[in-house]
Amino acid sequence: MSAWIHADQVARSVMSSCCGRLDWTGWIVDVHDQAGCHVCSLDSTDVRMERRAA
Repeated sequence: MSAWIHADQVARSVMSSCCGRLDWTGWIVDVHDQAGCHVCSLDSTDVRMERRAA
């Protein structure tokens, strides 16, 4: 699984588990490998939250 896909899944999980509405603007997920090297970044505005039918 690519680091970007995993970061997106983790970000969606965190964002959906928080009670109430939070402003995620400006939040960034930075992914680093085991050696501490930067792999990728994911801006919160790039996270695609699934809309649920009412």
